[in-house]
Amino acid sequence: MKILKSNIIKLTISVVFLVVFAFINVVSAIASPPYSTYSFNADRQPAYMQTVYQPVGMLGQNLYDHTTGEQLPGLSNPSGIFIDQNDRIYVADRDNNRIVHITSSGALMKVYGDESGPGVLRQPEGVFVTENGDVFVADTGNNRIVHFDAGGNYIFSFGKPDDIRLQNIMFIPTDVTMDLRGTLLVLLRGGSEGIMLMSREGEFLSFFGRNLTPLNIIERLLRFIYTDEQIRTNLNRLAPSPSAVAVGKDGFIYTATQATDRGQLKKLNVNSEDLFLNEDFQIDNPYFNPIALSAITVTNSGMIFVTDRSNGMVLIHDNLGDLQIGFGQLLFGGNFRVGVFGDPVGIGVNSRYNVFVLDRVYNGIHVFAPTNFMLNFIAGIEKQQQGLHLEAEENWETVLRQNVFIRSAHEGIGRIRYREGDYISAMEHMRRAFNQELYSAARWQQRVIVTREYTPVVLITLAGVFILWLILFKILRLKMEPTRRVMLGPRIAGHLDNFLFAAQILRSPSDTLYSASYEKHGNIGTATVWLLLYLMTAIIATGLTSFSFSMYGLRGFDLVTFLVFNLLPVLVWILAGYLVGSITKGQGTLRNIFISTVYALMPFILLRIPIALISQVLTLTEVAIYNFFMLVMWAWVVILQFIATKETQGFSMGETVKNTLWIIFVSAMTVLFAIALYGIAMQAWSFLDEFFRELLGLV
Repeated sequence: MKILKSNIIKLTISVVFLVVFAFINVVSAIASPPYSTYSFNADRQPAYMQTVYQPVGMLGQNLYDHTTGEQLPGLSNPSGIFIDQNDRIYVADRDNNRIVHITSSGALMKVYGDESGPGVLRQPEGVFVTENGDVFVADTGNNRIVHFDAGGNYIFSFGKPDDIRLQNIMFIPTDVTMDLRGTLLVLLRGGSEGIMLMSREGEFLSFFGRNLTPLNIIERLLRFIYTDEQIRTNLNRLAPSPSAVAVGKDGFIYTATQATDRGQLKKLNVNSEDLFLNEDFQIDNPYFNPIALSAITVTNSGMIFVTDRSNGMVLIHDNLGDLQIGFGQLLFGGNFRVGVFGDPVGIGVNSRYNVFVLDRVYNGIHVFAPTNFMLNFIAGIEKQQQGLHLEAEENWETVLRQNVFIRSAHEGIGRIRYREGDYISAMEHMRRAFNQELYSAARWQQRVIVTREYTPVVLITLAGVFILWLILFKILRLKMEPTRRVMLGPRIAGHLDNFLFAAQILRSPSDTLYSASYEKHGNIGTATVWLLLYLMTAIIATGLTSFSFSMYGLRGFDLVTFLVFNLLPVLVWILAGYLVGSITKGQGTLRNIFISTVYALMPFILLRIPIALISQVLTLTEVAIYNFFMLVMWAWVVILQFIATKETQGFSMGETVKNTLWIIFVSAMTVLFAIALYGIAMQAWSFLDEFFRELLGLV
């Protein structure tokens, strides 16, 4: 009976445990958002991280009258959103031909756009609200800008200015905003000239922030023979028009552009200079689509929020343009949920850092609330930008306790440690933040301390060694007995002799290469050992090179990538040399070309690690010294490769120059062919993968 009772108790406990476990998993699945969140390193490579924005709900699909509570039609094909300094939400409700002011609970407060008269709107796509409540609308369907007062009364409107400079410009405004001087910034559909600057009365001022025209290689070559008139005609590509524009509290103008390979995100000063230097902001991951930035907003602290309609994500950059965080997912099938974006065309952030993403497919607004992690992250950035580094320490420490891979937090702590004089800790945090400049500054200060502390000890030690040498070998005439040579077998001695013989290329390259090729002083085995030493040297030197000159070192080391950039060029050069030598009747065999090519890498094998060690005591201000050593090493390798071609193939000097150029050409063609073949193979694999996934019903 006791045994039965004990078994019943154990069974009951097990069932309760399973029920609780299942309940926890179900609750977790329900509570977790339906999208992923990513952090990014300095090269915009993504890594999964915890949720930073929780989905709150969907706004705008259903509206109600704020006075009567009557249900009203929701948004229809909305195209623009604006959140003012009082957190009031304005939406360009395109297909309802109106601008609506709504609350975060879905109450309709006011409608802009008369039912009749001059204030009637037609398919408006953009809206901006001033501090005193005046509303400016990009009335796209009517090809004009409309001005309403805070009460919704029509004030003024204007269309295309009567200016000879605009005779070939179509005036179809899609968005409007205002800079700190009160100048209107108008985006035009197909506006290849950039942003149109206008006065509030509709006077044309100028164009601003024009994107660069993307040109392929052929078009770049044609520009050398085009006349100025041809360059100005439509025979050339037009620059892509910005997709969205925003003005920061710092006075800078920010633009987002979809259809461009570079400069997708820009920060423009008053001279229309891009402070982000036309950078390519693509996400470095093959599983992500090329970004298409459709909307942008800038917070008071300078953080940049953009929507990427290609990947269905919100991307968050700091005021320097560094991509920090991304979250969201692209809508596929019928998975309509908050954070799974269909067509995100607008974005706004209120004073509490809630994010509102306008989605044309949903006819609504995705609403997100920041987590405690995100609030500390934002607070840290705000304080740091205000110069309150010490005050931000608690925020950064909280962030790092929850995620140790956040670069901004490491940089914030690193700045604090630098101010405190803890330069070793500062260097470690800057290394984790991938900030080479500040890392180098901390290394400089630490080097000053080490030099000041240890220079007397080093000098005294050297003086002591010198005095001891004088006493023993000069005064006492002490003589050392010659060391006995270790007797080796003839086979081992021969291999050792061949191995050490390769190093003589540094002293007499022509004789060494000739002897290795024609006097049997070299063999495949010895050359293979030296080739392996070359690869080992490259790996070791990568790990030993200072962070100031090598951002990643061995972190994220990939063997395939390493071999492609270190071994493959050597093998391609050997193959190209053999092919060219065969065609030009050179004397070099494949064996001899392999041996001489590997031997000519000797400067790299002997100098690369010492240069890496030297880099450990240098800073970025001394990059010229590091580059000089690297240049000398590679120049030496190139000269030896040239001599190797001459001696191995038996060419004259002129023939060597000509055939070296042919080897370079054949090597380049081989690489291009391999890249093309790889691209075709990847396309074929992608096609087969998609075909079988559809066939098996996996998509």
